[in-house]
Amino acid sequence: PVHNYMIGLAYLNGIDVEIDYERGISLITDAANCNLAEAKKELINIYTKGIGISIQYKTALQWTDKLIAQYKELLKTDETYGIKLTAECMDKYNLMVLMGEGTNGEAALLDALNYSSYLPVLERVHTSISIYMTLASIYEKQKAAEYPLVEQFMHYEEIKMAGIPSLIKAEELAMSHKDIPELASLISYLLAGIYAWYFSMDNQEKVEEYSEKVMSFCKEYYPEGLKDFKEYREMDILHQKIDWTTLDGIEEYLDLYLNNIEKKNLQKNAPRELIKFVSDLSDIISYIEHTSARDKLLKFEKYICKFIGIFESIPLNESSSDILKIRTRLYTVAAGFEKAKGNITTEFTLMNNSRLLCKEIYLRNKNE
Repeated sequence: PVHNYMIGLAYLNGIDVEIDYERGISLITDAANCNLAEAKKELINIYTKGIGISIQYKTALQWTDKLIAQYKELLKTDETYGIKLTAECMDKYNLMVLMGEGTNGEAALLDALNYSSYLPVLERVHTSISIYMTLASIYEKQKAAEYPLVEQFMHYEEIKMAGIPSLIKAEELAMSHKDIPELASLISYLLAGIYAWYFSMDNQEKVEEYSEKVMSFCKEYYPEGLKDFKEYREMDILHQKIDWTTLDGIEEYLDLYLNNIEKKNLQKNAPRELIKFVSDLSDIISYIEHTSARDKLLKFEKYICKFIGIFESIPLNESSSDILKIRTRLYTVAAGFEKAKGNITTEFTLMNNSRLLCKEIYLRNKNE
């Protein structure tokens, strides 16, 4: 198995031989079927990134489950596999996100939370807080799925409350380790996240409580986070001033939002956080397109172009289906701008980009 694995890698990477993806993958698969963990790990990488073949998340997930099962057996005699299991369970969840099934990733995250006890203290606390924050979003989406889309707004507070218990667990864990300097940034981000959660629910009492918590913590443990949070609150205030019937105030909000991204050089980290925001912007544009407010549409062109640049910074094989769908939408909207200006060649290019992404999404769904 080890020999097959090494020769397979040689064919995969063209080391002293001509690149032959089919033969390389075949040899690595033989090694994986003989229970070589390194080969299983390589197959996960191959099918996730589409090395020599199309991206096949379902197959990658199957090999991930096999690797996790193998590590569980090895853990019985070697505790170092607890660390590896934490990483593999997290990778499983991330793979499910790429498949558009993140809402079903609760079990993988809970497993990761369980095995995180094998990590060193700093890494354990950091990992656990991140998992609790992700679980909060999952529980919110699961609760929302209990209601038809048209009824979700009526149950908005109940839906948001579903994530609160996980956030409180994260807060309790975080504050019990607040004296660890390496955790200061994460803790301030967590507290700001809880503040934002309550802000979205319009729970002013909790908004003020967590606003004070963030500022108090930052003053004592993370001074550089104080300025960031004040800017964050400024954005919230602008967001509250938006008149959604006339669309007044949206430009000021978008200007501040994008300015913060550019100023802090967050382009590469921004897309994941921007998914919901850009999705909302697309809804706004769709609304404008289907109302008498079409004359207001062109003012959004510069924002669409900036968002396209941000989302294009993510390699295709690292883009989830949600990101690809948003990119498709952005290309289509941008093409509409170019058509209005008579730039047919640019319009065609953008529509072709949209078409190619639709094909990629179709192929992924087909493979899964």
